[in-house]
Amino acid sequence: INYELSLYLPARNIAIAEQSGSRAIIAPCSECYHNLKWANDIIKNNAREKIKVNRVLNELGLSIEGKLEVKHLLDFIVNDIGKEKLKEKKVIEMQDLRVAPYYGCLVSRPPDIGFDSIENPQSLDIIAEALGAEVVDFEDYKTACCGGALILPKEDVALKLIKSILLGAKKAKADCIIVPCPMCHMNVDAKQKLAEEMFGISIDIPVLYFTQFIGLALGMNPKELGLDKNIVSTKKVLDKLGIEYEEESLSIGKLSIGVEEDKGKRRIIFELG
Repeated sequence: INYELSLYLPARNIAIAEQSGSRAIIAPCSECYHNLKWANDIIKNNAREKIKVNRVLNELGLSIEGKLEVKHLLDFIVNDIGKEKLKEKKVIEMQDLRVAPYYGCLVSRPPDIGFDSIENPQSLDIIAEALGAEVVDFEDYKTACCGGALILPKEDVALKLIKSILLGAKKAKADCIIVPCPMCHMNVDAKQKLAEEMFGISIDIPVLYFTQFIGLALGMNPKELGLDKNIVSTKKVLDKLGIEYEEESLSIGKLSIGVEEDKGKRRIIFELG
């Protein structure tokens, strides 16, 4: 909608990182990575755009040189830390766990922004195999779109896409899906129940952000990894790995929603019974 804003906003974050003395920005979100990397490349390679960006940033007391590197967290762990270091740190045996690696759209596309193969990315596969898990055949769905941009305006379309990915993992007999993108995680985890209800099917596949998966292999506590906050229960994964953990259940009772109007103003009231 606005090319200038789409460039200036990530450029501001890059400038703040440069000002802090950082050498790189590591983004744990695929879309944030995509936007930051795109803006950083423009600033590095287009002198005219760099001047325009700095003219705007100067009003905020900032400037940008284009010396930083922008990396996705997945890229950093695979290519900077490396699989051998992960193997050294592993304390939990994961050979009984079948994993479906789901990359989503923005890790590998477009090719000048992505850091992995467009058609058949391997970074998650490398991590899973390095930690001893079995990677299932998931090539048909690895880079399929989950409908992240559609979940609000076209929920029915997004749920069809989500269903296909989840059923692909189920057909491959995966115990869980691992993802490098929080938006994908939200769709295939938090919206999984909605997909089940819409299509009258049962799926029940846990979805782990890839650092949660790594943390389990390194012996971290499930609660420390936030597994109690995943929407689809991760108990099946923990049981498979022989990790004892008691899930906390949260009951919110009955939710009622009311509307009050006062002097032309409308107030929405949420009440938990």
